Amino acid sequence: PIVVNLRETHATRKIRAEIHLEYQGDQVAKEIEEQGVKIRDMLITKIGTVKLEEIDSEVGRNRLRALLRDEINKILEHNQIKQVYFTEFLIL
Repeated sequence: PIVVNLRETHATRKIRAEIHLEYQGDQVAKEIEEQGVKIRDMLITKIGTVKLEEIDSEVGRNRLRALLRDEINKILEHNQIKQVYFTEFLIL
């Protein structure tokens, strides 16, 4: 899981998220593994920029999923990530 301080909460609120990616093919899996550090860093950075009110709804979480998918696809060679799933998403 990724644990990140929420923006504008003076580090009093955090997000704990477990993220899974939908993609096809062994080559994509290999590229994700090779770029794992860059992807994790980007996830921490992007999630850390959101405000509580931006993710406190289904619409907000869907926007965050789309943002993360697009940012991961920028790291990978081709737009290979179809969807981002939260299997855990807690606001602490």
